[in-house]
Amino acid sequence: IIVEFFKLSSGINAEYGVYQCIGLVAVSRRFTLDLPNRLNLGFDFETWLYFHFICIIPFALNLFKYMGDQRSKAMKKLSKFAAMSDINRQEYELYKIRQKKEKSK
Repeated sequence: IIVEFFKLSSGINAEYGVYQCIGLVAVSRRFTLDLPNRLNLGFDFETWLYFHFICIIPFALNLFKYMGDQRSKAMKKLSKFAAMSDINRQEYELYKIRQKKEKSK
């Protein structure tokens, strides 16, 4: 279930999946290496997930700021394009009015 969720999600959605999986990992003790063992090494995957989740928060805020800046740049370009299309429409209407005046003479 965990692997399938991560295949379908990316970015902040994947971090939400990490948050959802912490409880499951705590109960199952999956990917946790307890002492004593041959390597004399202990690793608690639940603690690592908490650490990972806490470290992601500043990066996520930076990412959202970057995406907001990119969106504002795109909206400025779009507004300039919309203004140009309004100018082109007004010029076309003036052209039609001039044509009607010339035909009426």
